[in-house]
Amino acid sequence: MMSHEGEKEKKMKKLQKVLRQIDELKAKQESGVQLEKTQEGKMEREEQLRAELAELESSYAAGEYTTAPPVVQQESTRQQQQQQPVPGANPGDAAPRPMMSKAALKNEKRKAARRNPTAVAIETELARVKDLTEQERALVGKIYTDPKELWRALDAGGGSATCILRASWFKKQRGGRMPKRGDELPPEATITVAELRDISRRAKCKYGALPVIALSHFWRTMEHPDPDGETMELIVAALTQRWHEFEDKGVTDLGILVDWCALWQAPRETPEKEAAFEAGLEGINLWYAHQGTTVWLVTGGADRTNGLTYWDKGWTSFEFALAMLIKPANSSQIKDWPQVVDLGKEGDAQTAFARPALSEPLAFFSGHAYGDKTYTNGADRDKIVAPKYRDTMFQVMGGVETLNLNKLNWGDEEIKALAVVLPLCGQLRELYVGANSFGDTGMIALVDAIVAMASLKVLWLNGNQIGKNGVTALKLACARCAAHVAQSKRQPDWRRGHH
Repeated sequence: MMSHEGEKEKKMKKLQKVLRQIDELKAKQESGVQLEKTQEGKMEREEQLRAELAELESSYAAGEYTTAPPVVQQESTRQQQQQQPVPGANPGDAAPRPMMSKAALKNEKRKAARRNPTAVAIETELARVKDLTEQERALVGKIYTDPKELWRALDAGGGSATCILRASWFKKQRGGRMPKRGDELPPEATITVAELRDISRRAKCKYGALPVIALSHFWRTMEHPDPDGETMELIVAALTQRWHEFEDKGVTDLGILVDWCALWQAPRETPEKEAAFEAGLEGINLWYAHQGTTVWLVTGGADRTNGLTYWDKGWTSFEFALAMLIKPANSSQIKDWPQVVDLGKEGDAQTAFARPALSEPLAFFSGHAYGDKTYTNGADRDKIVAPKYRDTMFQVMGGVETLNLNKLNWGDEEIKALAVVLPLCGQLRELYVGANSFGDTGMIALVDAIVAMASLKVLWLNGNQIGKNGVTALKLACARCAAHVAQSKRQPDWRRGHH
């Protein structure tokens, strides 16, 4: 009698054979070759193959085997069948480890997920979104991709909540220092949302860049973020050097967002100022996380109070992590201009810095990637920043329709990190991860994540190091998607979604 593992391997090989036969049929059809003596015979053969595929797919969907290709699966089987020593016994007396049933394996996976707080957080968010109405789901995260939502936030309080500096004026302020909100400024120093909207409408930006630059910087002293004008000079120099990038797209001016200049600072003596501050603060996540804004980072140097750098601080790390979520890769050709620029570097390094993998939702909680950052008020981490990043990321990823992560030199580890958060992208239509350096391990993780993404139409993978195992995993995923398509009558475009 054939073992369970043998049956799995047999089904896997059979499914691969069917996939190859269907590919051959399609190739012959496209070249005009007569497959059978009659049209009826050709259709009969296709139907036979597709019926066989559907039957195997039902077993696949039931969980009888995973998306891992045969080589990986056999290795996993060997590991499971390795003899495990019994506590207190000699290694030579060890007995083979019994194979788990499917139900037990699923139960173990659930337990592992419960032990992983990130997985629990993601599953909880997915369950919340699933319970929304169709109309509510369509609105998830749109504030981070829709230009109208950015304009609405910046125009809060009739434009009184946020003071937006005019880039063409800022560019001329050499030798000065950044004005504080409330300082007397000439009329030409500021720009309105109405004018920015009009500039954006007339621009030739194809990929969604908006005429708004947000500054992510640390305060050099407790009293003033830039007492000697160092940060001011960096901005002036960058505007001068990069002005041609904006002009090339027909952008005649931009708005500059700096917290010190844009929002009322403490002490806010009147209820009106406090209300304006709160209204402006409500939209501050959009400055950094919106897909259309450009974020300039001031990472060089350290503060004069504790000697902490940009990377040591919790709030600046929060702004950086938001900026890294859904903006197009600087290295990609599918962009209007570089939308994340590090002013702490020089020359090409300002835009060619290594972009890290997407941070998972709990990244700012203790024990996670950014959990050890420093805050002026230590309570800020757990009460404000960590939950704020989690909730913002859920919204940002839930609403994104295009992710451009081309040419980032990402390997398997970065792609595996991406795969962790991809299930949150319920409205993602286009995913570009071409010209990176990941191989089969990253591809298999990616496939496991995207197979349930009903909205995905384009998957761009060219220029990686994907081998036979990765391609096999992708073909199996396509087969699963084809079965879902047949049931739901969807017609995804896989023409550009191959390796």
